[in-house]
Amino acid sequence: MAASADVVYDGLVVGGSSGTALTGAKVQKAICDLGIDPVIVKAAWEHEKLAIKVHRHVASKATAFAWSDEPVRTYDYLRKLSPEEALQRLLKPTGLKPDEKYVIAEVIRAGFK
Repeated sequence: MAASADVVYDGLVVGGSSGTALTGAKVQKAICDLGIDPVIVKAAWEHEKLAIKVHRHVASKATAFAWSDEPVRTYDYLRKLSPEEALQRLLKPTGLKPDEKYVIAEVIRAGFK
């Protein structure tokens, strides 16, 4: 569903300039204002919101998201792990947050490429 991710990223960029925080509802409205069917927008948002939260150019805080022209460093400590270290971290019963699990899974997947 890569196309839906592109739509959501476009909404972040169009909805506000770099650094302008938008709630998920405002991002979705900005996308709908581009003429895209609200049902498609909602489905894309639900499918991609975790990926958006951990995107290298999206700063997120609570329920607000902001596009950043510069990479955001929030999850760099996880992105720097080797695939083996990432797998070990994932298997520990430490109570990782969903966004941390997502980034760790990205590191592990990258190790298979």
